[in-house]
Amino acid sequence: MVQADLRLLCQAPGVGKRTAERLSVELRTRLQERFGAALALAPADDLELTERGSGAPAAGLRDELQLTLTALGYEPLEINRALRAVAQLGQAPAGDGEAWLRESLRWLSRGEAA
Repeated sequence: MVQADLRLLCQAPGVGKRTAERLSVELRTRLQERFGAALALAPADDLELTERGSGAPAAGLRDELQLTLTALGYEPLEINRALRAVAQLGQAPAGDGEAWLRESLRWLSRGEAA
C-alpha cells in the first residue's frame, strides 16, 4: 500500500485502476498518520523511478531483490533503505540484478540500515 503497488488491489472483483488508486491514497494517508516516520521512508513512487531516469531498479528487478533479501532475513524497511541508498549514492548498476544484490548487501552489511 505504501509503495503504491496497485496490482494486488486491481485483482479484487470490481476494483479497477482508478478505484485502486483512490484506495491506495486514502489508506496510505491513514497508515502514515498511524505509523508515522517508518512509512515515510518508503516513497510511493519508487516503482516508477527507473522510467524517470533516477537509477532505481525496475519494478520486476526490485521485486526479485526484495524477495531475495527477505529470504536472507532482512526486513522490508531495511531493504527499501538499501535499494534507495544504492540508487542515490551513484552506485546503481544498470539493470544488473546480481550487481544490485551485491551493492545492497554491501550497504546492509555496513550497519547503516539500522
